[in-house]
Amino acid sequence: MTSKFTELAIDCADPNGLARFWCSVLDYEVQDEDDGIVTIGSPMVPEGKNHLGPVPPTLTFAHVPEGKTVKNRLHLDVNPTDREQDEEVRRLRVACST
Repeated sequence: MTSKFTELAIDCADPNGLARFWCSVLDYEVQDEDDGIVTIGSPMVPEGKNHLGPVPPTLTFAHVPEGKTVKNRLHLDVNPTDREQDEEVRRLRVACST
């Protein structure tokens, strides 16, 4: 038996802002929000990690008081599915500025 990747936990200064951004990027929705922690996930698989088989992972953003002092050691690679990359970058810039 193997395990499946179900969640990525990210420490950050602004959980709500990052959650809004990644919801725009991935077409996710906020699934839980409580005391400085915001979890977002796919609306297509609301049962998440309890779903049999592979699932789109949730992203959990947790507020931490200390500031970032070194280079990020993690990044997410994403690719647009229905438009060119420059169009997607413009869309996300507009979505993040509102």
